Amino acid sequence: AVDASGACWDKNTWAVLASLVIIAHVFLPLSGVLATGGNVVTLVEGAIIVTLSSFEQTGLIHYMAPFTGGFSCQIPMGTEFEVITVPSKEKGGFYARPVQYQEFEISHVPVKDRESLKYDGYSFVFNISQLGSHFEVKGG
Repeated sequence: AVDASGACWDKNTWAVLASLVIIAHVFLPLSGVLATGGNVVTLVEGAIIVTLSSFEQTGLIHYMAPFTGGFSCQIPMGTEFEVITVPSKEKGGFYARPVQYQEFEISHVPVKDRESLKYDGYSFVFNISQLGSHFEVKGG
């Protein structure tokens, strides 16, 4: 195929271009590396992310038992979360918890869960794809 400049592009050239598109749009986001606005962002354990707007999210309830529960809440704009685990390469998910853990717990985690004898805390699982739309890396 010949493009507008007169250059001839063979099958190998198209295959390389397709591979680059897949790397940029699939593998980098799933590896914890995300390009946002020309910047490459890598999430590491301990990084602080900040919500850009208020949004609904399901949180995980941890019990000292072989099961977990969940709760739904509205996360306010400006809430800071600490990244607990790096995003998984397969799915892009990572654990995070609010920097103001106890204050968030009191105002968002249901009382019946917090008062359970087996209650052992809460956390959230976010996806690397939410960077830029729901979160930004503080200082990043």
